[in-house]
Amino acid sequence: MSAIEVVPTKSQNGIKVLGLKTRAEKKEEFLKTEDCELVSRVKNIAVNAFMDLGARDFAQIDIKTNSYGHCFFMGANLLPDIKDESSYLVKAFEIEHGYSYNKIIEIIVDKGISRV
Repeated sequence: MSAIEVVPTKSQNGIKVLGLKTRAEKKEEFLKTEDCELVSRVKNIAVNAFMDLGARDFAQIDIKTNSYGHCFFMGANLLPDIKDESSYLVKAFEIEHGYSYNKIIEIIVDKGISRV
């Protein structure tokens, strides 16, 4: 499990928007979250969402945090993009755990095979 902050660049209007254009142009910044209490809250919400949805193996759980540190579940992607190193799931594991793309794929495959 990994918790990272995805920070979009500011638009021409000075607004931060994490939309398709920002993602396609790979303009967002990925940061490791250093606040242990915040990481714990985010991971707790993510685990609960994962379990409540009946997910298996892996998923991308999106959580937004406001300026007061309150965390909000935004959505879940049960089949997140993992086609290359630019995917959010892959970036999260690289940043938080130092895993290579191949190591992440190996973990996912091993998890699936263990159920067979």
